[in-house]
Amino acid sequence: MLLKKKGDKKPHNIKKLKSKQINLLPEEILRRRKSGKNYVAAGIAAIIILGFASGVYIGIGREISRLDKLNADMEESSGTLELASEHQAFLDSVEKRVEEKRKILQRIEEENESFTSMFSSLEENLPTDIGFINVTSSSEGEIVIKGTAGSEVSVAEFVHNLKDDGYFEKVFVSSIERDSSENSGCSFTLTCSFGR
Repeated sequence: MLLKKKGDKKPHNIKKLKSKQINLLPEEILRRRKSGKNYVAAGIAAIIILGFASGVYIGIGREISRLDKLNADMEESSGTLELASEHQAFLDSVEKRVEEKRKILQRIEEENESFTSMFSSLEENLPTDIGFINVTSSSEGEIVIKGTAGSEVSVAEFVHNLKDDGYFEKVFVSSIERDSSENSGCSFTLTCSFGR
């Protein structure tokens, strides 16, 4: 029996027993329980790690998809930029050709005015008995006039009038031939170079 100390209502050993845990299960079962708890904790940790890893994998997959889409958009934009650059180059070449043609047309217009004024000068200085057969320009930029005249005096008068007019810098008779027919006419060739 348990003895009581004086003043104690309960025996001393009972107090000690209450403060100690008594496990009546065999040691092997206790060890299995502890290792089972470890397995459960390891399993939960594995599930958490697996969940985290799959979340990271899904996040990386989404980021890769977003970057692929961004890359495709950039390639499309780059293609559009290249196409715009090609169009701009084409427009620049068209503009250049248009400018070249405008200059040519302007030069033709100026030359047309030049020829118009040249023929006006020829007409004003032409004696009545001179006619033109052919008016051409040479490769040196000179005007060659072939024609007929009533006399050699008319040709001389025409040359004198052209020199006085000042439209041509030089006027000279390249050739003059008397007609073999009964009239006193002749054919001539004048070479004129521009002075204006």
